[in-house]
Amino acid sequence: MVKEKKILTEILPKSAPVSQEVLDEFKRKRTDGKVIYEEYTNQGILFCLNCEQSFAVNEIGEVRCPHCGNNELRKAKNTFGNETTIRILEKIDEFIVIKDTVVRYRESVTDGVQISWEEIKAIVVQESDVALFEQLDIGQNEEETHWARIRSVKEKRYYGYGNIECQKFDANILEGTPFAGMQTNIQAMGITSLFNYAKKKIPLESKTVEVCPNFDEALINYPEELPSVHYEIYQREEAVDTDGVFRRYHFWCTYCGRYSTKVSISRAYKDKSCAHCNDDTGYHLSSSGLNYLLTPQEFTDGTLLLRVDEAYCNAYAKEPLLIGEACEVYKETTIGKTAYLYITLDGQAHWYSNNRDPIDRFEFLLYRREKNKNIFTCSEAQREIILQNKAVKRTGFVEYVRRTGVLNLGYFNGMQQTPYLEIFSKMGFGSLIEDIIYTSNPEEIPTLLRKKSSNNVFKILGKLQVQDLRECDCRLEQFGKYMQVIKLDPGAIFRDVSWITDRTHERFLLRILRTGIPGLTVKKIREYLERVDDDQCCPPHESVQLWSDYLQMLKILECDLTDHTVVYPNSLKREHDKASRKASQVQDERMAKKFREKAEDNEWCIWENNMFKVVVPHEVTELYEEGRKLHHCVGSYGRMVSDGKCVVAFIRRKGEEAVPLCTVEICGKAIVQARGMCNKPADQMPKVKSFIKQWAKEKGLTYEAA
Repeated sequence: MVKEKKILTEILPKSAPVSQEVLDEFKRKRTDGKVIYEEYTNQGILFCLNCEQSFAVNEIGEVRCPHCGNNELRKAKNTFGNETTIRILEKIDEFIVIKDTVVRYRESVTDGVQISWEEIKAIVVQESDVALFEQLDIGQNEEETHWARIRSVKEKRYYGYGNIECQKFDANILEGTPFAGMQTNIQAMGITSLFNYAKKKIPLESKTVEVCPNFDEALINYPEELPSVHYEIYQREEAVDTDGVFRRYHFWCTYCGRYSTKVSISRAYKDKSCAHCNDDTGYHLSSSGLNYLLTPQEFTDGTLLLRVDEAYCNAYAKEPLLIGEACEVYKETTIGKTAYLYITLDGQAHWYSNNRDPIDRFEFLLYRREKNKNIFTCSEAQREIILQNKAVKRTGFVEYVRRTGVLNLGYFNGMQQTPYLEIFSKMGFGSLIEDIIYTSNPEEIPTLLRKKSSNNVFKILGKLQVQDLRECDCRLEQFGKYMQVIKLDPGAIFRDVSWITDRTHERFLLRILRTGIPGLTVKKIREYLERVDDDQCCPPHESVQLWSDYLQMLKILECDLTDHTVVYPNSLKREHDKASRKASQVQDERMAKKFREKAEDNEWCIWENNMFKVVVPHEVTELYEEGRKLHHCVGSYGRMVSDGKCVVAFIRRKGEEAVPLCTVEICGKAIVQARGMCNKPADQMPKVKSFIKQWAKEKGLTYEAA
């Protein structure tokens, strides 16, 4: 198994970012050096990509750049098509990292060319183990992200990321991994598809390989009539009028064999229902005609070998088709894929291909909407052989068939995904089993169900909890959410959890349990919410979220969480609003205090020359005032400064310290932004730019502001 903690804390942070050379080349390919304009915004302002200067259209409407004379004009590129995916392949310690970064190209008449990049996904390989990670936002600030492992991986289509380009790519490091020999695919496939492809190549862990016994072909006896048949409506047409506006359509139904006709405006007739078949049988005309033919062979030791043949049955109308007369219908069956299922005395199921080679599973074309339709076909005598077999009785399959009435062999695929399926079946679970069977991606099944361990589900849950899960007909998705709650309240009953999560998202319930209120349980949460429903004017779908927010604010206000009158207020909405006002005030005061403390630490950047000086704000209100006067967004940077994520400094003209001139943002040892009135870059303020560069040199800073 991959070392997830080490990957998140050490390996992915070490992985190489997109190099500056790649970003420069990305920019060079897309910049043509023309003068650009924007529609609807910043009218009259142009930007020259050749000399990278902004200018305004003069009075006579001339668009020639006053700096370099460039007059080639075009619209700025701001569409999602101007992006690409940069893929990096590298080895860090014993790990191999395949990482995708989206690079975006944007143009603006105020800021010129802007190149941004965002790491989105990464595959980490450790020997034969493969894991997928995704970069996620952790707050309102888009810069606050972290890597997280994605266990439930679904295929996604990304339409805006363009082609894949490779920055570092030594395919030799892939030897001995599931990606060996896949250099072409790695450079072309989407990263999610690539991950799923690799997972299929990894053999099942600790799976016993059984030799497939020889099957007696003489036992095969396919039934003449199959339950699922693909019926069609044969159609012919002829013109009715000379202009060809109206046409007569002739129909022959392969289900009832009868003829019908209809006159309609000329078009491809789309009504595929038969005029003679009733509404209930009309739908059979679009059925697939898929059947699975089962032939069992029982051995003297009690084991069972089951041959599975994929058969398609289609109904055809015999020619010639005569107008006004019924047609003769015949059926034809085509045998497709074949597989073998061998069930041993220990209740284990083993799948084999037509060549008797071991396979992980047999892919049935099953759909949840057809789960009650028995497309698994055999004679009554063969059915009894299967259900009375000693080995089959140890799998839980017999109980499943008696409950559903369907010989759904997808059950044995589910056994490969969770070892508890037999127990669930014998205990009478319904929807949970169906969800496991019909789940296309095994990763969607909680790890607790996929692997047997000492910390198994029946040791975590008590008898009453398991009984409640069965009585409530718990589904797979609900089970996963329930187990998250169990970690916080081991005695929680599913019906109480379900009652709460039916009202709102489960994250609010988890937030309430994590507040650390002594003696708080899911049962008490439900009891309080029921009182809120009965006695307070609070909508049921809002009460959980309101209470969750209210308890978080109590922690901010450092209230006594052992006081029941405080924790369980008689008027939740009123107390929530009161606490909100107090918490907001407390948070503002705390932020202001932290801001003042940080301001003292940030005084290292103070500097001046004979024209300008650097001023450090000591109150958060100074940021608000700076942003208001210069018409930019520095007023929203208060929390970032107080948290130490950046330093904000003001550039002032000497003798005019009260007049805002330019605002600078410093991250680490780099000046990343320098903006004047209306977000005007310092590059367009030559004297200010010269001062900032002198200041940066004196303080050991790099100047990276655009």
